Amino acid sequence: MRSARVAPPVRSWLGWILVPLLAFLALGSWALSSPVGATPDEDYHLTSIWCGLGEREPFCEPGDTSIEKSVPATVLQASLCFAFRSDASAACQTGMYDDESSPLVSTERGNFQGDYPPGFYFASGLLASEGSYAASVVMMRLMNAAIFVIMLSVAARLLPRELRFPLIGSVLGASVPLVVFLVPSINPTSWAITSAATLWITLLGAARATTARQRWSLMAVAIVAAVLGVSSRGDSAAFVAIGAFVAVLLHWKWTERPFVSLLLPGVAAVAGFLGFLGSSQTDSVSEGLPGAGGEPLPPSVLLGSNFIEMPGLYLGALGGDEIGWGDTPLPSTVLFASFAVVVALAVVGAGALWRRKVAAIAVVLVLLIALPMVIFYSSNATVGNLVQPRYMLPLMIVLIGLLLLPPPGGLRPTRVLAISAALMLSSAQSIALHTNLRRYVTGLDAVGWNLDIDAEWWWPIAVSPNGVWIIGSLCFGAVAVVLAYLASERRLTEAPRRRPADDPSARPLAPVTP
Repeated sequence: MRSARVAPPVRSWLGWILVPLLAFLALGSWALSSPVGATPDEDYHLTSIWCGLGEREPFCEPGDTSIEKSVPATVLQASLCFAFRSDASAACQTGMYDDESSPLVSTERGNFQGDYPPGFYFASGLLASEGSYAASVVMMRLMNAAIFVIMLSVAARLLPRELRFPLIGSVLGASVPLVVFLVPSINPTSWAITSAATLWITLLGAARATTARQRWSLMAVAIVAAVLGVSSRGDSAAFVAIGAFVAVLLHWKWTERPFVSLLLPGVAAVAGFLGFLGSSQTDSVSEGLPGAGGEPLPPSVLLGSNFIEMPGLYLGALGGDEIGWGDTPLPSTVLFASFAVVVALAVVGAGALWRRKVAAIAVVLVLLIALPMVIFYSSNATVGNLVQPRYMLPLMIVLIGLLLLPPPGGLRPTRVLAISAALMLSSAQSIALHTNLRRYVTGLDAVGWNLDIDAEWWWPIAVSPNGVWIIGSLCFGAVAVVLAYLASERRLTEAPRRRPADDPSARPLAPVTP
């Protein structure tokens, strides 16, 4: 007797549950791939989190001076024994978290002067527990991974189907290695990435919604995305304003409730702009970043050199730069595969251009070049110093999403291209995850595919380092291939046919004739 076939609605709901679950497991593997203190400036973020709810025993107490706080020594010193030492594993942390308490030490390294918005640290501080320092950090990482997966899943479910490819394609395209490394971390950039990926496109989706329920639901997601952005970093608040402006530029019309349609994007833009002005990162643009040093370079040399070398900043976000504390170089295969996928997506997106899409791409592209150039100039620094690729990663995701924005008829890659890109990206992710695990399990002086051999450090859990690598590789690969297949399905990516007059802002550009 034949088994009953699963009805299409059931298959659909299985997909909406299974794919996010696999994505969360993939990010969870990255959350376990490094010890406490492994992400950039994590000592700063750890102390800020432990003081995120204000002074309270035994998490955060007054320090020796007015600009200091006293925090557990374990929190502050977690990365001292392995940071900047690629061949040193995290075995030096053995026994560090065995004691239920840790002596308090006074430090000024933390968000005690309001350099960053307090929201991220407050939310993470809710998970801080006395004694269970390592477990608390893992829970915070998993919380941020869950926020990312939930926001993208809800946004994709609510968006008009022709806008799902830009959302998922932009995140997947830029995912290796920094997205998968930073999202499941306690770095505020995690929320900045989530916000940038979802804000502009949910605002655009709300403007294109066909029902009031869809419109209000997408507006609610956009509000959450804006709150995440404004609550994480000063530059992320600026990206909130940019995302809102891009959404307005793409869809706003004088003839359709012009001022009502500007309300939510306008509030988001103002909130983002004020959030940026209220952060210390405003000074980074006008006065530069501290730490450049050296003899002042002539303006022509500084501007010319940085303009020529600017691509290196963005290649760094795709694997050309070290991760962690700048002490974990990745194999060149990671950069090659990630860059090839981004180029393929750009070629697909370039097949559908119209005036507003070109204008939005131009705005973001100019900002991607101008913002670092201004900071480099005011800091007397060159590409490769001070400004890190992760700072501009959220804006890179927006640019890729804009490139993939479809015309009314929809936009989809060929199945061969989509599956090939997914396989390349999955391979790059697997190599990057293995390298990051190797860095902390044994140090990079060891070689071999089996991470369990001669392991020097690992969490006290049942799954081995090799098991985490295999789970993370398979889950990410499954998500990438499934989403690539769906992106190549006409019925799942293209909008219902509509007359061109229904959306004049999305009319393709007329071909240029000689």
